[in-house]
Amino acid sequence: MAQLLEGSHALPIPNCMRPTSRWVVSGSIAAAAITWLAAAELRWPARAALVLLLAGLPAGVLGQSAAAADVPGRVPRSALYLASAAALWLLAALTTGAALAAGFTTRTLGLLLPPPLSLAGWTGGAIGAGLAVLAIGRALRVRESELLGYILPRTRSERLTFAALALSAGIGEELVFRGFLVPALARAMGAIVPAALLAAAVFGMLHAYQGTPGTVRAAVLGLVLTLPFVLSGSLLPSILAHTAIDVIAGLWLAPWLLRR
Repeated sequence: MAQLLEGSHALPIPNCMRPTSRWVVSGSIAAAAITWLAAAELRWPARAALVLLLAGLPAGVLGQSAAAADVPGRVPRSALYLASAAALWLLAALTTGAALAAGFTTRTLGLLLPPPLSLAGWTGGAIGAGLAVLAIGRALRVRESELLGYILPRTRSERLTFAALALSAGIGEELVFRGFLVPALARAMGAIVPAALLAAAVFGMLHAYQGTPGTVRAAVLGLVLTLPFVLSGSLLPSILAHTAIDVIAGLWLAPWLLRR
């Protein structure tokens, strides 16, 4: 899926973590303080959710990146898919609940149905742009990480579980990183453009386990998926496009994208 090939969320790594380095801890504390102070316009549940997304999650992913190389061959792929899906749903539930408790409306979160032509147009455009980003990476002969190659499905049962994970990523990540994070940052920063850029950067950072190419690609795809939400007002095109990109990339294009 895009979260794996683009990618998409922080990959949960089992109990093989190494201690988080001091600079990650220090940076996380500083980011948490800055975020809390900068988001004074938001009620505390939304401010707390922002601290989690801008400080807690990136620190966790950076702390896991060193242990990620030990995953291939030691952790079953299906277990990774299920753990990732569960983490996504939990994060989406916490973030959405915090947003609603802080006074965000369902419209603010993009939870509305756009007109059929708008839905089809934005979804199709986002899918095409997302696949183009993947193709550009292949044309530039970007070398993918060993971990990324390992977590792609092989068997029929793995493909089915992977498809469920793609749907979880499409819904969960869009609720968190587009539906909540973009409008929350826009309120805190006073402008939508820097908010969208920062949200995409955070989204990319959460793919640090894929190395620099995967981090950059995820950030670019984050921007691609932000446009339909910002311009149409609905999160549904981004959800559908995200899910489709993940499924297409993970189940059909993976051998081509990973070929060296």
